Amino acid sequence: MHHLLGLEQRVRGTPSRCRFCGRAMHRISPVLKPHQHRGSTRQGKHEGKQYSCSAVLRPVITTLRLVGVCVLPNLGCRLWAVGITVFRLMYLGSCISNMVLNNSFAFEYISVVLTTTSSLLASNLLNLSRAELRKAVDKLDYTIKQLPTGKGSLKNCFRRVIGLTLIGWFYLLLRLVAVICVVDNAPAQFQFQSIFYSKPPDYFTDIASYICVAFVSSLEVLFIQGALIFTPVLFMSVCMILSEAYSEHNRVIVNLVGPTEDLGNEFNKVRSFHEKLCSLVTYMDSIFGKIIFFWFLFLIVTVCMDITQLFTDDTLLKNKTQDDVFFFSLKVIYSVLSFLGTCATAAGVSQEAHASLPTVHALTLRTSRMDLDTKLQIQFFLNRLTSPTVGLSGWNFFTINKGFILNVSAALVTYTVVVIQMNPKAMRVIHHLVAQTVNNGTSPNTNAENNESVNNNSTNSSAF
Repeated sequence: MHHLLGLEQRVRGTPSRCRFCGRAMHRISPVLKPHQHRGSTRQGKHEGKQYSCSAVLRPVITTLRLVGVCVLPNLGCRLWAVGITVFRLMYLGSCISNMVLNNSFAFEYISVVLTTTSSLLASNLLNLSRAELRKAVDKLDYTIKQLPTGKGSLKNCFRRVIGLTLIGWFYLLLRLVAVICVVDNAPAQFQFQSIFYSKPPDYFTDIASYICVAFVSSLEVLFIQGALIFTPVLFMSVCMILSEAYSEHNRVIVNLVGPTEDLGNEFNKVRSFHEKLCSLVTYMDSIFGKIIFFWFLFLIVTVCMDITQLFTDDTLLKNKTQDDVFFFSLKVIYSVLSFLGTCATAAGVSQEAHASLPTVHALTLRTSRMDLDTKLQIQFFLNRLTSPTVGLSGWNFFTINKGFILNVSAALVTYTVVVIQMNPKAMRVIHHLVAQTVNNGTSPNTNAENNESVNNNSTNSSAF
């Protein structure tokens, strides 16, 4: 009882026994923590902040949900995506009906049909694979936890994903401004009839017609162009996370030093973790392969059509309308930059997956005595690194690497040269631009020479 009341007394020199009853006492010494400032705990938490893969991808996933692409298995997100899909189908039907009724198959109408179809394909393929994407993100998150740095290595990826998302929103805003400026160039009744297939009511003013047309154009930019803009951003974000995981794993291989008897076990761990990352790349490729294939197909066809329109349209050749030229230039610049960015990030995965090959070769040269188990582990790992390319592909038709970038770029340049040579107007315009540039570059020199000759003549006349 006196123990419960706290009346026990310990004999000096024998702190483990009570003075009243002689019962053995178990002293529990508290763990003393060093004195910390009030803000040091917050600072430590901030420095050790961990980023999960879902947190890194949250900005682009939230943006995709806004533009009508259901990435997460959520009921509200599904209903919103279904409504946006209905709008895309209605807009596609209106574009095709407009082409058939007007018997006009210009590049502008074909480009709109291709864009809407590609948006439908990308959004529906992501909608169908949302559960697989969630499972892949969880697997990737669990795998990155096993790295020495853990999830702290995803901090740079989080910043890049935010930057890519902001760039996508900036381009979306610029495209909206360009579309509204192009709408103002045509008469209000013509614009209204091209979208709604009927003349505006009599009580509609031109401003009301322009507002209706601008509203529909804004919806088209947000829900159709937005899906095509941010779907590659999601793909690039996943590629950056995979590249960062491979990069951290390569640092582990570089620091792989130790006794010879432990080298076999270390190589076994390294090889098994590399296989986990390769299986994750294969799983991501099964999700994004079809999407990237159709997106590249749409992008290449669109760029070829833009090149053909650039060198065949008198409005673009002679720069008659600045708004049309601005809108066209914006499309071409975005197409080129998105293609290069997607290929560069996907090629980075393949490059980092095979980057440890020289390190493994150097490590085998440093170790003079190795047992049979270690030699087998090293040989298995070398066979994996020298096997067919590990990377993301377009529906298994092609692997995205640096060679793919060069091949597509060479094909587009060849197509551009052929289009220019087959169009005399384009040749004349290019010769005119080159001559004008040369004249502008040499005009200051000729003016200076003329001024010097005038000054010499004046001095000679004064001396005479």
